[in-house]
Amino acid sequence: MKRGTGHLIDIAPTLYDFAQAKYPSKEGDLTTNPLPGISLRQLLHTDKNQVDRQAPLFWERAGNKAVRYGKWKLVSLFKEGNKPQLYNIDEDRGENRDLADQYPEIVKDLEARYTVWAKENGVVDYRLLKPTGQFR
Repeated sequence: MKRGTGHLIDIAPTLYDFAQAKYPSKEGDLTTNPLPGISLRQLLHTDKNQVDRQAPLFWERAGNKAVRYGKWKLVSLFKEGNKPQLYNIDEDRGENRDLADQYPEIVKDLEARYTVWAKENGVVDYRLLKPTGQFR
């Protein structure tokens, strides 16, 4: 059984790895951003059974935020005031038991990591972008 977390951002690094190609650091006069994600080539092409993801995964959409790091997933929904919810994905894949109150130190750590990632990636506070009026 294969274990670990793969993500959409891993597709491009995996294809570059299979093609033995190098992701460009420049395009003309522009410096490109580093390619996010990791190659899953060893997982797909060998008998290796574990994804070696050293860094957390982060995402944001319409004010909803999430961090996945190891067995932990932190979710914060905009419509619920961004109250953090913490899940142990190894034991609760359906995200039914919120453990945020039991592990406040993990919540604090993952929120801090998200804040750094959001700043580094130019995530704009959704409250500044949220549509008003009839298009809510």
